[in-house]
Amino acid sequence: MPEAQLASQKLFGTSDFDAQEYCTKLAIAFEEEKQTEKSTSWLDLLRNPDRRRLLIAVGIQCLQQAQGSSYMNSYVVSFLVSNGITNVFPVIMGLYSLYYVAILTGHFLPDMYGRRIILMTTGAFCAACLIIVAIMTTVITVPTTMTANAAIALIFLWEFSFGIQSPLIWIVTAESAPTRNREKVLSMATFWGFGVSLLITSVSPYLQNEGYGNLGSKIVSL
Repeated sequence: MPEAQLASQKLFGTSDFDAQEYCTKLAIAFEEEKQTEKSTSWLDLLRNPDRRRLLIAVGIQCLQQAQGSSYMNSYVVSFLVSNGITNVFPVIMGLYSLYYVAILTGHFLPDMYGRRIILMTTGAFCAACLIIVAIMTTVITVPTTMTANAAIALIFLWEFSFGIQSPLIWIVTAESAPTRNREKVLSMATFWGFGVSLLITSVSPYLQNEGYGNLGSKIVSL
C-alpha cells in the first residue's frame, strides 16, 4: 500500500489529492470485482440478458473482419497490383494516413449521431465500394489507367468510411459487455473476431490466386 500511495501521489499529485483515500478505494473496488467474478460462470452467457449482449459483441467484432478489414490489411498490395497499379507504396501510405484521420472522428461522431446510424451507413457504404470494384474488375478484364485510378478512389473511400466505423466497433463491444461477465464477453468477442480474420486471411489466397480460384481483385465482393 505505501508503494501504491507513493506512485499515485506522483501520478495525480495536487494540493488536495489524498493518496491514501484513493488507494483504499481502489483496493475495495478490486475486492468487489473479485467477488463478482466468483459469483458468475460461463453458463451465464447462454442466458438472457447476457446472451444477447454476447451476440452483439461477437457479431460486431466479426462484422469488422468480414467486411474487408482482414483482407485489406493482409492483401491490399496484391489487390492493387492485380488492378494494374505498379507503384503501390504511396497508395498504401495515403490509405493509412487517411485511416488515421478518419478514426479521430470516434471522439465526437458517436455522441453526435449515435451508434446505430453510423454503423449502418458506414457498413452499407463499405459494401457498396467493394461491390463496385468487383463489378468493374469483372467487366474490364484487362486493367487500364482508368480502372486503376477508379479502384484507388474507391478503396480510399472505403478506407475513410471504415476508419469512421472502426472506433465504434470497440465502443459497442465494450458497452455490450455486462458488468458481471465483462471479461468473458470481451474474450469471446475478440476470440471469434480474430477467428474470422484468420479464416479470411488463410482462405483468400486460394480464392484469388492463379491456379486456384483465380478471382483476383473480384474477391472483394465475397
